[in-house]
Amino acid sequence: MILTVVGGFCGVVVPRPVGDQVIDRLGAARSQGPVVGSRYPRPRYTFLAEADTVVESSEITTRGGILLQTSSRIRLPSPQHFHSDLYWVIPPDPSCRWLPKLSTLVWALQATTLSQSGSSFRNHVE
Repeated sequence: MILTVVGGFCGVVVPRPVGDQVIDRLGAARSQGPVVGSRYPRPRYTFLAEADTVVESSEITTRGGILLQTSSRIRLPSPQHFHSDLYWVIPPDPSCRWLPKLSTLVWALQATTLSQSGSSFRNHVE
């Protein structure tokens, strides 16, 4: 399944070790949303977010992430393919019809990467 990014939402891809910490920070802020995990070629998470603010992609890339903006395509786990490299880390919740805000996601990413030493974070990305 493919989700094409359109105005109003976006995706942010980060290495899994960083993503685990971002999930924890978003959970503490009560702002979690759907997260897709991918095992290959390197373990990573794709966070879906509401595009509530203009963010320079460099704010995310300098922290080892990738900002997926309008026209980007996000692969989603398929219920028919259980052995796919894609899986829901946090599945969509039908009772919660909103996404976390991009500004909150950037805050969580900044707080996570600032709390790590530069060398250990670079090791996650490389």
